[in-house]
Amino acid sequence: VGYLDNKEVMRLKLKEEVITLPVSETRVIGTRPMTEEEKRTMSTGTYIIPATGKYTSDYGWRILGGRHEFHKGFDIAGSYGSDILAADGGEVIHARSDNSGYGRSIQIRHDDETITRYAHCSKLYVKEGQRVAKGEVIGAMGSTGYSTGVHLHFEVIVNGKTQDPKNYIDVK
Repeated sequence: VGYLDNKEVMRLKLKEEVITLPVSETRVIGTRPMTEEEKRTMSTGTYIIPATGKYTSDYGWRILGGRHEFHKGFDIAGSYGSDILAADGGEVIHARSDNSGYGRSIQIRHDDETITRYAHCSKLYVKEGQRVAKGEVIGAMGSTGYSTGVHLHFEVIVNGKTQDPKNYIDVK
């Protein structure tokens, strides 16, 4: 490269080497078609009511046993063993009993990272790592853990914080 008064005035190519030959095709890297299972279980972004029964407790502050407590979901009372449905499609990330007070419970992580929790189940029909479809039967209603009777406790968790599930239910 030659310069005169800080301006390039000439350029000479000393060597040129072609490393790879051009191709006349388009290659898509990092994408693949969705499987039928992925299509079946993908989240829709809206939730259905996960059980049949009567609403017995809403989200928010309540008095239970003479003390004030914050209820992190809503409760639907129903018949022992009645079906619990996945409110939307996603991956089961928890399906077991623990010492949290929820008894046998299920958590589903949806494709937008929202989590739904289904607690006090008498039976669990899903396993951790399994993908489920919206409306699929995932468990049976019961009264396990810290429970006042046969019901489903349902929560919606966004960014680690519970939300009022009724704001997410598609009532159409």
